[in-house]
Amino acid sequence: MRTRIAAPVLVGALALAALAAPTAAVAATPGPVLTHASWTSNVFGVSGKTTMGVNITAYDAKGVRSIRLAAFPLALVGRTGLPTKADLLEGPATPATSTTATTETVKHAQVISYHPGDLPPNAFAGEWGVAVLVTAKDGHTTFYQEATTFSWKRADQLAVAANATSVHKGGAVTLKGKLNRANWDLGTWQGYGSQWVKVQFRKAGTGTWVTEQWARTATDGSVRVNLRDYASGAWRLSYGGNAASAAATSGATSVTVK
Repeated sequence: MRTRIAAPVLVGALALAALAAPTAAVAATPGPVLTHASWTSNVFGVSGKTTMGVNITAYDAKGVRSIRLAAFPLALVGRTGLPTKADLLEGPATPATSTTATTETVKHAQVISYHPGDLPPNAFAGEWGVAVLVTAKDGHTTFYQEATTFSWKRADQLAVAANATSVHKGGAVTLKGKLNRANWDLGTWQGYGSQWVKVQFRKAGTGTWVTEQWARTATDGSVRVNLRDYASGAWRLSYGGNAASAAATSGATSVTVK
């Protein structure tokens, strides 16, 4: 099937979940419909554990026979095209968790362990679309080519340290940090360059972080910030993330002003 693209462990564990269809699409469809659906977006590092969940319910007055699902990275839609009804018919129906006379529900939530090789290529990070095919017991079907979206993002790590733990008021302080991003292709962490990070300060005795300035990471992901410190407190770096990469915040490094 041209559009069936999935990491073997992660996607296979939940058989690719579907998400909610737009209200207008449901109202205009005479066949079976999705009445509830949800999927948890996830952030993946190189290896670890994450919770994946799906909760889908389809309805038809004569009963629902099956629900078929397929997820696809939207970054590749231009090259591979959207899934078709025929594509979904090639795959198995997703096992139902519960059924009634008129509904079928697929509901799973589980912790997934993953390792290098279980993840999709880096190019697949970002927004994913979900195609859904619902078949009623009388044979009528409803196909949602792009029911909705969820995201799979590459994890980021951010570290920072100050060159001194105490300085005189107005003294110079240098912060050195590093932004690393998970490389799914290689199964390792690599420096993430040309990214803007916030340089934040929390004055001693307060709980509020204030952005003092911005800094841009070098090609290898490193960042160096020279500043003057006028009050005791803590410094940190914060990265907001983007469409394919998750946000990250460093730990705090404290500096006492004498």
